[in-house]
Amino acid sequence: MRLLRITALISCLSVGLFAQSPATNPDPSALLKDMMRVHVSPSQTVMAFWYPFEMMAAAARLQTPSAADEQMESFAGFMRGYAVFMVQASHKDGEGRETFLSEAEIGAIASVTDNKGRVLRRVTDPTPNLAMALAMAKAGLRTQPHSEHLELVVFDNRDADGAFILQPMRPGGFALRLRSESGMKAMSLDWETPLSSVAGVTRCARCSAALSPGWNFCPVCGLAVPKQPESKGTPPPAPSAPSRVSGDIVPPFTGRTYKPGAPGSEGLTLPRLVKEVKPDYTQAALDKRIEGTVLLDCVIREDGTVGECQVTRSLDRQFGLDQEAIKAARRWRFLPGEKNGGPVPVLVTIEMTFALRGK
Repeated sequence: MRLLRITALISCLSVGLFAQSPATNPDPSALLKDMMRVHVSPSQTVMAFWYPFEMMAAAARLQTPSAADEQMESFAGFMRGYAVFMVQASHKDGEGRETFLSEAEIGAIASVTDNKGRVLRRVTDPTPNLAMALAMAKAGLRTQPHSEHLELVVFDNRDADGAFILQPMRPGGFALRLRSESGMKAMSLDWETPLSSVAGVTRCARCSAALSPGWNFCPVCGLAVPKQPESKGTPPPAPSAPSRVSGDIVPPFTGRTYKPGAPGSEGLTLPRLVKEVKPDYTQAALDKRIEGTVLLDCVIREDGTVGECQVTRSLDRQFGLDQEAIKAARRWRFLPGEKNGGPVPVLVTIEMTFALRGK
């Protein structure tokens, strides 16, 4: 799947969804990484962006820095009540032919559920204001290269009491699911909040790239990030916090590694998966009946092999599942990403799922 010119797309979408939150000023490229999820398998690919109000605000502020907060809030504050997703989904037949789903097909099989079990209702009959914003957004998207298969799917973001459900600055989480239909196999993309890019951003001292909590190296330039000293009595990090897993990982990479959506990634194409290896259970994890998902940030090298990997969402550190996820990911093979006609190393997110079915 070709990577979209994400920065330009965000700018175009912000023309239609124009807002600013006076309370936050997130970094757009860091927020983009928090927003994007990618599911890749030999038979299908799904790329999705959650586009919350805070992203709209950041993009709009970049585009029109002179606009008053009150003016932007008045113009598009209503968008807080909607959960907007940009989704590109495709599947392959037995001969490798790729078919992309339309907006109607994606909408028919997509659902969003938060970690409290609340199901967001898909918006099929938008209000005039929302319809105008989406029409402008779609018009902007279609002017960009490789955007013909990117579709907008919108959900009502309020519960029965009128409270907002998905909020990037509050603890929680949710899943965007596609059920089996229209040639797609059932899959899920997960987000956890608060997002590090809006809750607080640490930057690399060398290249100023945004660093996720718990990282001990910069994924862009490879600079080691000093570990913060812990005072006595400091509790250990929560299991879900991102962490660097040792053992099966090479030293931090150096040189230029491209990160989708980051400055300088324009024209970048994503690596394509050609060999997938499922992770193995450890006996200890089986005995504890642990299941769930590990998220990894991995570098796909110029030869299509997997280089450095870092756990960005842990499932199990004690019984070895995080390590098994890394071992499996290192055996994946890709057609390398490209820029300017040649292969380049690309930082991608890999999702490893451990399921107890049949075990």
